Amino acid sequence: MHPKGVPNGLASALHVGAKSLKNRVLQLRRFVSFIDGVKDGLSTLTTLIPSIFLIALWTVRGEPPRSLAWGHHGLDGIGLGCFL
Repeated sequence: MHPKGVPNGLASALHVGAKSLKNRVLQLRRFVSFIDGVKDGLSTLTTLIPSIFLIALWTVRGEPPRSLAWGHHGLDGIGLGCFL
């Protein structure tokens, strides 16, 4: 079943190499579709519950949530007003 002029061993090696390449391409396609599915799922969750993901991002970045920052500035203003 090999082409004319191609030794039998070389033809089978080429067949195995092509089969291996096809398997790698299929695995890569599955992985890409999995990543795309995870991304779509996260996108759906962020539209349903945006505040939880924003708080998580602030926590990861090391910034205080806005509610705490605004409370802190508000207390500074009150303290400054009492001092004057």
